[in-house]
Amino acid sequence: MAIRQIKNGKAAGPNNIPAEALKSDIKATTNILYLLFKKIWEEGQVPMDWKEGHLVKIPKKGDLSKCEHYRGITLLSIPGKVFNRVLLNRTKDAVDAQLRDQQAGLRKDRSYSRTALTFVLEFLTLILVGSCFEFHMFLK
Repeated sequence: MAIRQIKNGKAAGPNNIPAEALKSDIKATTNILYLLFKKIWEEGQVPMDWKEGHLVKIPKKGDLSKCEHYRGITLLSIPGKVFNRVLLNRTKDAVDAQLRDQQAGLRKDRSYSRTALTFVLEFLTLILVGSCFEFHMFLK
């Protein structure tokens, strides 16, 4: 599943392995990556090229002689991305179960703005109804 979740047509990272190469024979790739991931898990060491990235400048509109008219992207190892996806898929549900519903940041199908809107609506409802209440809001 993690291999299929990696997007095609993206530039390969430092090891020059594109997503399409891993997807060309999913069964063989899965068997090879399983052995590699098992070794990584047991030894606690990931390959060095998975820790590296190639920084590439992508031009935006405007005067290309100015730095602010570029954005940078980092090309990472595709097998490393698959490994990260496996870890995410296996831990996401357990982590989500430990988080409060109000914790919205960096969670799928949730947003801070929606949480803030819900808070404001509940706050206004309490004011309009005339209830007496106490609230605490912590902002960074």
